Amino acid sequence: MLRIHRRLGFRASWDPQIISGSSLTCYQLPMVELTASDLEGVLVAAQSVSTAQDPSAFSQLAIEQVARLLPSEVVTFNEIDPATGQLNFLSIPSSYPYPPGAEQHLIALAEQHPLIDYYVHSSDGSAKKISDFWSQAEFRASALYELVYQPMKLEYQMSITLHTLHSNVVAIVANRSHVDFSERDRAVLN
Repeated sequence: MLRIHRRLGFRASWDPQIISGSSLTCYQLPMVELTASDLEGVLVAAQSVSTAQDPSAFSQLAIEQVARLLPSEVVTFNEIDPATGQLNFLSIPSSYPYPPGAEQHLIALAEQHPLIDYYVHSSDGSAKKISDFWSQAEFRASALYELVYQPMKLEYQMSITLHTLHSNVVAIVANRSHVDFSERDRAVLN
């Protein structure tokens, strides 16, 4: 059920400690109230993840819980170390098809990814969607969509970035093919 991917080397040309200010605009949307059922689900998820005894168990439990709370085609736990240029990620389901070259294209286009760019410039780890920054037409016109997401048949993405004690960028990412994430979904992920 869990897919563990090999380490892929890349050199990040962006450094979160050097960059200041982003050219992207993110629109703040109103908060929504979660139902009692949603709140119970979030509490169960937090309780489950809190049982992790090590980083590997944490990442597995985190994506399992996000997949349970937010129906998605694929949920990933991504860790990028800008200092070493390494990318590690896990995914659920393990059977999700990753076309040849998609991982390398994602690494090469990381600077163009609006969610990565926003976090690198702001350090705001709250849940963000690609549609917070780009219209669907802009996303579909991007090399990121053409080379990474279209071959995987993914149209919508939302992620939350976790602060770490190291310079690593760690994100939990949910992906869908048919319907964008709602404000309820954002509130649950936050």
